[in-house]
Amino acid sequence: AVAPHTEGLTRLLPSRSGMWGVGVAFLVCSSSLLAGSVHPDHPSLVGLAVALALVVREGSWPRWLFWTTLLLVTPLTVAFKLTGAGIGLGLAAVMLVERRVRECLVLVASGALSLATIPLFDATSGPFSADTMGVQRTHPMQWQHLRWPPTLHFVAAAAVAITLTALFMRGESQTEARRALRRIALLFAGVVALMLPSYVKYAGRENN
Repeated sequence: AVAPHTEGLTRLLPSRSGMWGVGVAFLVCSSSLLAGSVHPDHPSLVGLAVALALVVREGSWPRWLFWTTLLLVTPLTVAFKLTGAGIGLGLAAVMLVERRVRECLVLVASGALSLATIPLFDATSGPFSADTMGVQRTHPMQWQHLRWPPTLHFVAAAAVAITLTALFMRGESQTEARRALRRIALLFAGVVALMLPSYVKYAGRENN
């Protein structure tokens, strides 16, 4: 039996068969512990974990919460890190491939909200565009970064991803697993596409 004061909370949690998703979210959110230092933009990892849960365990979400999160996850992530816009790009890729028109329209609105965070910060937090985006533009592209071996962060992330994928494949039908892996690949393709320009700049290899 579930206590009355916790019943509402349990409805927001995935089913027991999907509880592994909670572990995935924890690992992604805590992966900043692998970094050499902690930055204010690390909460963007929470946005990535939420987006991952959206595409892998969509059926576990109440519909109102799914639509609300689909709209807001990218703008809230962009508020911490501009390259978080890659989450919206990845989610859009998933929905376009699956030809889900309503979801694509919501993501268009989400993109508009993400763009709106820049003038909002300019108006409330000082010259954000000049101090942050302007500084980034002054750093030249250093394409030789792509030839360097990956840092510990990427090696650790790859190891976790491969392990979780192997565990996931064991517990799902092949059709469900293929669909989930396709969605994950599209999501992370969007994230990487927006991360790459920063990755090849000064200090971007470690920071991204």
